[in-house]
Amino acid sequence: MNNNERTPQDDREPTPKRPPLPSQDLTVDLTTQNGQTPAPKMAPTKTALTGFQNRVKTSLEQFSTSVNLPQSKISPLLAGSVLGLSVALMIVLFRPLSSTPPPAQNQSEQRKTVAEDWFQQAREASVRGDRQAAIDNYTQAIARSPKNPNFYYNRGIEHSASGDRPAAIKDYTQAIKLDKNFADAYYNRANAHAANGQQKNAIADYQRAANLYQRQGLKDYQQEAIAAAQKLQKK
Repeated sequence: MNNNERTPQDDREPTPKRPPLPSQDLTVDLTTQNGQTPAPKMAPTKTALTGFQNRVKTSLEQFSTSVNLPQSKISPLLAGSVLGLSVALMIVLFRPLSSTPPPAQNQSEQRKTVAEDWFQQAREASVRGDRQAAIDNYTQAIARSPKNPNFYYNRGIEHSASGDRPAAIKDYTQAIKLDKNFADAYYNRANAHAANGQQKNAIADYQRAANLYQRQGLKDYQQEAIAAAQKLQKK
């Protein structure tokens, strides 16, 4: 590994991604074009329920007449039917809405939590010096959160430390695709290119890293990247 290579352990952490701000409650403007605000939706009223009961009563009376049922049997049947159907209607209309979050939201949160767990295990394996375990755990984290550039960046470091420069370059490139301002990823990719004898690519990445460090106010890192590029240009 290049002695100047940026790593989470011997230098500085990649800048953590700022999580999105919590969504704010939005006030919906219900004012119509004529300036009037539509009335809110109301729950079914007692009048609606009574109308339903009356319709059931009429239907049962018509049925009893058609089959010539005696009056003594009509009243209990009518009362029981109206009561039962009324209770069923009230259960359907007035049942509370579920407060359970949508399944998709739960799954997304679970995947994020699991990805962070794998990431932490990878970091611990890296500290122990178990490069292959670190790579495997970062791969698991990436599978659950494929748009996190830090996961690719850290796996690239492990590939580089293991001597697999092409794999490291591939991971740094993916980190850059996800974060165009990832200066450390440019710097480390330059180191990997230089180790592979790809001087032109290495110089270009050192220069990109230097420009980003300058914009980010990191003058020491900027000078280091410029010096590395100039050293290669003299060869």
